[in-house]
Amino acid sequence: MAKMTNGTIRRFGLLRFILLAGLIGMMGFPAKPTFAQYINLPSESHDEGYENYGIDGYENYAREIISRKLYDNFGNFLVEGFPVYTLRHNPITLDGSSLGKSRQYLIYFQNLIISQDKYKGFSSSFIIGDAVRTRFSPHILNLARFNGIRWDGYTGKNNFSMISSRLTDPIAMPLDLSVSVPQVTTRNYSWATYLLGGTWRTEIGDVLNLTGSYVNMFQTETGNARPKNSLSGAVTPINTKTGYFVIRIADDSPGANELSDGAILYERPIVQVSGSIPADSATSIPFTTFLLPIQEPNQYPVDIAGTDIQELKYELPDGTKRIHATLSLANDYSVEAYQTYPVGTSDAPRTGYSQSMLVARADGNVKDQSNKKRITFDYGMNTGKTIYGLALEANLLGFHFNGEFDVSQLHQKFPDPDGYVTNTNASSWYLQSKRRMGMFTVGAEFFEMNPNYQSDLTIMNGSDSSTYYFSLVDDNDDNDRYADGSSIIAPGPYGYSATNILNPQNSTKWISAAALASFSDQYYIQNQNEVYDAQLPRPDAGIFPGVDENNDGVPDDDQNSNGEPDYAEPFMMFYRDPQRFDFGDDWNNNDVIDSRENDLMPDYLYRPDTKGHHVFSSFQPGRNFILTVGTMRQDAISFAGQNYSDYLKFNYYLQKPNLGRLQLGYSGKRVQDNIPDPGFQYQESAIGYSMLFNYNAELYYQNSFAHSYFALLGYDQIPNLMIEGKIKVDVNHQYEPDRVHNADTHQGDVTYYGFVFPKISYRIPLNESMDILLQYKRREEKREEKFRDANTNLFVTDLRYDRRWSIPIIRFNYKMTEKTQLRLGYQGFSTKNIHDKLDDKGVFAYRYRDFKDANNDFNKQIFLGTIANHTQYGGYELWLQVGFQTETVRYVEPAIAALKDSENIKIIVEVVAGY
Repeated sequence: MAKMTNGTIRRFGLLRFILLAGLIGMMGFPAKPTFAQYINLPSESHDEGYENYGIDGYENYAREIISRKLYDNFGNFLVEGFPVYTLRHNPITLDGSSLGKSRQYLIYFQNLIISQDKYKGFSSSFIIGDAVRTRFSPHILNLARFNGIRWDGYTGKNNFSMISSRLTDPIAMPLDLSVSVPQVTTRNYSWATYLLGGTWRTEIGDVLNLTGSYVNMFQTETGNARPKNSLSGAVTPINTKTGYFVIRIADDSPGANELSDGAILYERPIVQVSGSIPADSATSIPFTTFLLPIQEPNQYPVDIAGTDIQELKYELPDGTKRIHATLSLANDYSVEAYQTYPVGTSDAPRTGYSQSMLVARADGNVKDQSNKKRITFDYGMNTGKTIYGLALEANLLGFHFNGEFDVSQLHQKFPDPDGYVTNTNASSWYLQSKRRMGMFTVGAEFFEMNPNYQSDLTIMNGSDSSTYYFSLVDDNDDNDRYADGSSIIAPGPYGYSATNILNPQNSTKWISAAALASFSDQYYIQNQNEVYDAQLPRPDAGIFPGVDENNDGVPDDDQNSNGEPDYAEPFMMFYRDPQRFDFGDDWNNNDVIDSRENDLMPDYLYRPDTKGHHVFSSFQPGRNFILTVGTMRQDAISFAGQNYSDYLKFNYYLQKPNLGRLQLGYSGKRVQDNIPDPGFQYQESAIGYSMLFNYNAELYYQNSFAHSYFALLGYDQIPNLMIEGKIKVDVNHQYEPDRVHNADTHQGDVTYYGFVFPKISYRIPLNESMDILLQYKRREEKREEKFRDANTNLFVTDLRYDRRWSIPIIRFNYKMTEKTQLRLGYQGFSTKNIHDKLDDKGVFAYRYRDFKDANNDFNKQIFLGTIANHTQYGGYELWLQVGFQTETVRYVEPAIAALKDSENIKIIVEVVAGY
């Protein structure tokens, strides 16, 4: 062996020391990632090796919650979780308006997130939701389902609310379709309309409350290097090159042909355009020029009456930034303006149409040219709207005051990024006052709704040139969680279709007050949540026609929630009658009492485009009796219309344990009303009904003295016995037309008669488990119109309807066990062979008789049998109903019977659950 030197020994000792220290380090300290690793893995720690699931089983990857670490914009760690709601707006990024909602927002938070905090006397709530009931004032903002962000602060004497929403596709997450919702729903847009607003309420002592409100709707553009965004909104740029500008003049009351001479255009309009032509240098060349129409009438003046429309067409030069027009007009005119522009490709060119804008209209229905004037306007397209106002509530000198003053400012701009901007203001106001002095109460109200005051906005979207409609005041007559529909009645007697229709005649449809009589569904889209859906019924859907007197959350006319009015449904019709039998106020004189009315307008306190006052006094010596007298004067501002009424009414109600109950009512009014008020009602027929339909309110009260009488008597003091009867009579005495009221009705009377008697119910207990219920109801109603014939000068009677029902019912109830009941019932039954002929004369037949048209006469027999089981399951109260219903109809007239006699059977299986 070779001899080692001392140096070698020292080096060997050092090596042993290093190896020993490394071994000790590996034993004493945990392993750390090193820079030395295998080439097939980034780190040895990822080599987890083989796993066996024989004992512990297997856990699937998370599906509902994908969590990760989340940080704020400063880099601060927030939580390990998942995004729920995201709203971002970046004006310089394409599709920079981004709104996202996760599936957890729907499933775990039920579309509602609330964050709260308190500090000393201040309380705060921050709310994000899809359906947040939000109300600032009746004329500024009143939404049943605000979709967006809301922040409320409360200090007792001072309270505020602030709101924000992206109105363009705010993403309504469907609670009833949560399974089909994706993990995250995100919608990005380059053009979007936003809502910002706030309200502040302060209490001054104990006598005065002041509320200031502000809301702003505005369109924004993203993805432009030089975005022209502001709270006034950005305009949708359209191609003005080789485009045209069109002025459309029409009769503002086309439906009142015999009363209107239409519009008169005296001379060629003066149309001035200005702009700038791009030059080679950094500057542009400004220009101003007057245009001659390439389409105009042969001569002036021009008479435009009825449904005639006069259009004047102008070719626009490239670079136009402003259009200023002057017209000489008289009588009942309406002026609109719009643009046409090329769209499509060179191979498939098309013509696009901008939203047609109302720029001028005459006040009233002038016929003598006394309103001849020159009107001027600057053409622009809607970009936004600002509404602000101040409301007060005060108690002073024994009077209670309530009032509001609001301003609606419409922002418009010529469709060019550098186009001319215009702002148009319109106001609305009202003041109410009431004081009680012992048995007397006096009150008054004054109001004015400018024709151009609006709480809604139509805007042409820059992404797809579609016209969108946004409303801040719902049409929600039943005051439930759903708006009745998309109201397109703008203040003033006109409406518009919020759809992208290329035909300029329909792109924005303005109609006059007289034309409202022919108002059709194309101008009003009903909310499907307000219509019963048997496959997907919704809570309180369609509490129609707007009342729930027993406050059970179910429509009074549809207690079993099957979408069929109870007064037309077997067995249920014993308890209900059509609303014509109801007694109450009818301020707009359309033969539907106001508490039952489903109109087509936003729920302002007063009808749009009207002004007037109302003064009244009432006498109430006790709780059971009240007498009221008053006078109302309501004038339409921009069209020929008025609603004048002088009235007296009283109501008496008495309920005594030994006598039963009695209600008496009377209303008499001298009225001149030629303002139409259409709406929705059930359509009835002899054999059944149809769902809501659009009724056109006829003008029966243009010059009338109307009386309404009502009496109801009920007795239920004998055990198991109930007897009731009621009668309602309406008499409308129509005077001859006169020069003041311009009534187009003839002299005569319109009479309605509704009668229910007897209505009797008697329960016969057989034992503790069985009873028989005998019921009988007779109902009849009649309406006839008597008028003087213009040709013969003789009175002629027109019977509109005269119909009667005889409704016998027998019901048998048997409590089989503590949880199961057998229920049987007949409505109408015969002593003869059912297949031969139902009993036509006996009291046991369910009979309908039409004294205007005997072809509608029929007898009917209905049998309903069910077994109902009540049990508890999983903490729920369950009711199971199984049964069937048979219906046999026999018409009285043999020829009709051969065509319409029928027999059918319905199977019923229903399970309901509750708490």
